[in-house]
Amino acid sequence: MSTLLDYYRKKVGEVRSSAPTADALKTAVLAGLLLADEVLRKQESPPSSQEEAEIALLTEKLIHTLDECLVSDSKAHTSKSFE
Repeated sequence: MSTLLDYYRKKVGEVRSSAPTADALKTAVLAGLLLADEVLRKQESPPSSQEEAEIALLTEKLIHTLDECLVSDSKAHTSKSFE
């Protein structure tokens, strides 16, 4: 959360430097709109090859973890049924 706040403060500083006479509320709103615009643009752009590789790696790790949990859970249920 502090990283987001730091980034927002940076955007507020950028707005202040480009429009130093704007009041605080207008500055805050404009900085928020700039952040929202960045998020929307990021969502619309395709991921880079590095991001795709990272996503693939995380997906493989998640699948492996899920497989281990399912096997472990299956063994626990099987051993209980023999008791």
